[in-house]
Amino acid sequence: MFSKINISFATLAASTVLVAMVVAQNEPAATPLEVATTKPSTRAAPPVRIPFPYQRIESLTKEQKEQIVEIRRGIARELEAIRAKEREAILAVLTPEQREEAAKLVAAAQEREASERAAREATRPATRPTK
Repeated sequence: MFSKINISFATLAASTVLVAMVVAQNEPAATPLEVATTKPSTRAAPPVRIPFPYQRIESLTKEQKEQIVEIRRGIARELEAIRAKEREAILAVLTPEQREEAAKLVAAAQEREASERAAREATRPATRPTK
């Protein structure tokens, strides 16, 4: 069973691929592919954390922690570039009909995610309980 994080990541990955494909095709009119994938992200990037076992090293200085976080941010950017290249290559082998189908799948996943997020927000208490 896929977790919500996996579905969110898959949605993001598919969206990025589809946007890259539309840009590569230089289509002048907005297609369903563009519409489904060009919405700006409303989510902030997750915070970069220091991984185990380094997080448990008590003698790390603030500067070392900042360097580790910056290393991880740089690697994350590189990984996203690799994923984008992968998505472009995959879209290059799809037919226009298959790209359209992918766009519809992305749009449906985004709608599901938005309604799930709204449902979570509706059931979340207005304030956090105090300890």
